[in-house]
Amino acid sequence: MNHAEKVEAEVEIGRDGQQQFVEGSAVDQRIRAISYSLDALIPGLYIWLGGIKIRLGGSLPETNYPGMLHSPMGIAIVLPGYRIYSKELSHTA
Repeated sequence: MNHAEKVEAEVEIGRDGQQQFVEGSAVDQRIRAISYSLDALIPGLYIWLGGIKIRLGGSLPETNYPGMLHSPMGIAIVLPGYRIYSKELSHTA
């Protein structure tokens, strides 16, 4: 099995506080989960900083959800009642 075919599994904390195992490309799954959770306004804390992807709360995406974040770095918090606060982080040279 070469590197491109490697399938990884990782653990994330779901909105119910339980650990969830995520299969598939680790980075792709994490990006899709953050994007889906933000789009669906599911309460949680979401941080994506290049290779670092953190999702506390939220949900795993539906199987056909394409998932896209429009910035390589950002922080967002979604509170109950559909209140969302986010900040895209970018660096300029």
